[in-house]
Amino acid sequence: MKISLRVLALLFLPLAGCVSTKVAGQLNMQGKALGDSKFAAAKCYSGDRYYFYGVDLVNQPQDTILRVVVDPVGGTVLKVTKEENGSERQVLFDQGSCQVIDGHIDKTGWRVNRIEDFSGTLKLDCTTNEGEHIQGDLQFQHCH
Repeated sequence: MKISLRVLALLFLPLAGCVSTKVAGQLNMQGKALGDSKFAAAKCYSGDRYYFYGVDLVNQPQDTILRVVVDPVGGTVLKVTKEENGSERQVLFDQGSCQVIDGHIDKTGWRVNRIEDFSGTLKLDCTTNEGEHIQGDLQFQHCH
């Protein structure tokens, strides 16, 4: 039985838009390393690309990355990497530095180019011993 390309396109074209990445929400960041700034994710990527369960959320103009790692032993860990004037600063937030760290990161069941797809939400209010602070809410869908 021969199936024409037109028939295949009609069958699978509606699925093409189903895995588009969406991110929303904002974080307020304060501290010596983070500065006094706002983080609004513009893109997200699956942690499966780098062999961890979680996501990388990237702002626009791509100078800050929030890595969210779900560790089955230590819980959720956050790493903020901020680049400015050719130098890079990193701040780690773990369960002990967060008054609020709530949400979920789930596999969607989709795979895009063999990369596991994740969606989820995150609500944060964290302060390190050094005074770095991050607070806000983020939502992300289809990070791959």
